Amino acid sequence: EAARSQPPEVTQAALPGFDTEAPALPSGEDVRAARETAKVNLRDFARMMGGPAFKTWSNYETGKPVRVGIIAPEVWKRVRDFIAQSKGKA
Repeated sequence: EAARSQPPEVTQAALPGFDTEAPALPSGEDVRAARETAKVNLRDFARMMGGPAFKTWSNYETGKPVRVGIIAPEVWKRVRDFIAQSKGKA
């Protein structure tokens, strides 16, 4: 009787392309360390990444509030690649 009153367990399938989690965002400390290792200033870094403005990256590096959602996933990929590349140089 109790088993009948329980709804059946349903597992929802993930849609194709939505089944993977987004990679974690690098920390501001990691961005700054990579930038300093590569000897790149904030303005040049912002240009290299293709956005956003250098002020946003300055705030991000120092832990000030930044709307990270406005930064495109492609930009975050370039940032991750930049960090990985500069770690190889260190």
